[in-house]
Amino acid sequence: MIAQHTVFKDAVAEAHTRRALPLNPDCVVLNANILIDEIGHTEAMLSGSRAWAQSHDFSCQANSAKELVLARAQILVKCEVHTEFFSLTLSAPMADLATAKSLLASLAGAQGQVGHLISQCQINVMERDNGEAPCGSVSRQPNPSTAVKVWLNGRAHVLETDLLHHDDFVVYQLSVSRREPERIGRLAQRLLEIETYRNLAYLAVPMLHTLG
Repeated sequence: MIAQHTVFKDAVAEAHTRRALPLNPDCVVLNANILIDEIGHTEAMLSGSRAWAQSHDFSCQANSAKELVLARAQILVKCEVHTEFFSLTLSAPMADLATAKSLLASLAGAQGQVGHLISQCQINVMERDNGEAPCGSVSRQPNPSTAVKVWLNGRAHVLETDLLHHDDFVVYQLSVSRREPERIGRLAQRLLEIETYRNLAYLAVPMLHTLG
């Protein structure tokens, strides 16, 4: 069984120990993933992110061989090295959405020609009113095309997403009932992981069509 394989367990353990950005309601999370052409380019991408941070007045909150966390006022940025791709995540107040998208595009461009952009995702984190449906039910969104179930601390959260790319971003609506920054951040990170690997899986579709 794959779940009993040592490599699988190590990979899952690493994913669950990666830090999540703390999030509050009325914020937006943007994520972009770059498929790395050559494994050796990962350090170059972190170096490019560090240089970008200096030129955009971001301070460094965490810095390791696989992760870089940056901050400027209420905007947080996390750069992560994975085996096959480089992940860029940015959180900001909803009112700063335009600025956040501009910063993410600039950061992605700062990585040079070491890979190809494969996915962009946006999560709108909103506070749920008392009269709205509980967090475990589907959050309504215009023209939803698929539902995603995310497990966190033994609870299932079902979310719907609009896969009609709005401004080249797949958009999720995340409705939360309490201000728990760490918990909300972990839930958003799980959602981003699902979206990332969904797009990685799609990369194999053209080859499968060729093989018939």
